[in-house]
Formats: sequence, C-alpha cells, structure tokens
Amino acid sequence: MLFRSLTDASYLDAKAPTLLMAVTTIGGGDTALYGAAVVELSTGDCTTAQFAGPLGLRALADELAVLRPQELLLAADSPLQAALPEIAQLKLAVTAVDGWVFELERAKRTLLDQLHAHGLEGFGLVGQDAAVCAAGGLIAHLRDTQKADLAHIRHARYRSSTEGLVIDPVTLRHLEIVTGAEGSADGSLLKELDRDRKSTRLNSSH
Repeated sequence: MLFRSLTDASYLDAKAPTLLMAVTTIGGGDTALYGAAVVELSTGDCTTAQFAGPLGLRALADELAVLRPQELLLAADSPLQAALPEIAQLKLAVTAVDGWVFELERAKRTLLDQLHAHGLEGFGLVGQDAAVCAAGGLIAHLRDTQKADLAHIRHARYRSSTEGLVIDPVTLRHLEIVTGAEGSADGSLLKELDRDRKSTRLNSSH
C-alpha cells in the first residue's frame, strides 16, 4: 500500500500529515491502468503506485479510504470521480486540473526535471506509465500553485502490491490502528505508539 509503516518516526511525529494525492487512468474497462501519487507536503515524501483492472480499482478505493488525502487531484474530464463513489462518501476535497498535465510524455519530463534525473530506472517507474502520469501531474500542479522549485521533493518511490500487507479500511477501523472506538485518535494504536515513543525520549533525557 501507499500507507507508510505505523512505526515510521516521521509519521509519528506528524500527527496530521498533509497529503496531496493525484489519481489518473490510462485506457478503460478491464484493461484500464490506474496511477496514483501521494506527496506529504511538509517532508516532500513522494510515493507512487499503479493498479490494473477492476481489482485494481478496488485497491485504489481502499487506498483513498485509508489515506484520506486533504486534496485529491483529478483531470477535469476524468471518469474516476464517477467510478470511485468513495470520493464523495469520504467527502474528499477534489481539485480538477487540466488533463494535459497527466499526459505521459509531459508528465515524464516534469518528473525527471523535478528529480534531477536522466531516467526513471532508479525510481522503479520504468514501464509504470500510469504511475508516472500521476506523479508528473502532481508535481506540475504543485509547481503551479506553490510557485517554488519544491527543493524538498527530490525522490519518488514506487510501491508494488507485494511490498507489504494490505489492510482494508474496515479491518483498519476494527483494529483501532489510526482511530479509537470513539472515532478519534484517543485509544488508537498509533496514539499509544506515539505516547510510548515520547516516554522513551523523556526517560533517555534524564
């Protein structure tokens, strides 16, 4: 999944990471490819992924439900808002952007320029066209809105579905990993890990 490890120190330190996510698609029907890219704005952490077919669309819906990005970028003419009712159910803030920012060659040039790279081999993105489209479109939007060179974004990671255990939103809620029984962070595993980590720091300082 795109979701970072719960023991990642940077995640624990940031109670509410600001996630900006872009999602795009290549093709349609059972052969459609879905690309996703997520940037955590304060750290510049950029992660990409690609999904295929109906099962991939379901996996993408699960990603949205788990990550709940503060802003979701979609091409103005994208069919994904209709294909993913979870967007409305989760009340995600959607920003419609010009579809050309997701065009493959343009997105690739934007991404290579941002990463100061001559090729995508070192980022695991060779052949992952939908992921490249999403990441390039996301960077283009950030450059346009932030009016800066985004110097803290210099690396992109590609995550395949085989890299970790996929936890669907229902299981995540029942396990009280991110939110407790009352729907807040209190009582969640993440909150307890954060408390233990702070306690360890305090003890080590004495």
